[in-house]
Amino acid sequence: MAKRTTKSDAGEAPVKPAATRTRSKSLRLAAAAEPAAAADATEPTEEDIRFHAYLRYVERGCDDGGAFDDWLHAERELKKGS
Repeated sequence: MAKRTTKSDAGEAPVKPAATRTRSKSLRLAAAAEPAAAADATEPTEEDIRFHAYLRYVERGCDDGGAFDDWLHAERELKKGS
């Protein structure tokens, strides 16, 4: 009986069946998306807080010395709005 040659015999990487590739890829994508979705639902991102703190800084007339208070105010407002 003649041996059937596959791509792996020719020195190339073995190829998984399409159904296996799709299933494992979708599981990886779902697992990667879960933590981000959970974090977005409960906490504002650092970027959101930074932007709102900057807006508060501009509203105050761009005076120095209130960055920490601006940050806390922005964080409090964003958490209250969630």
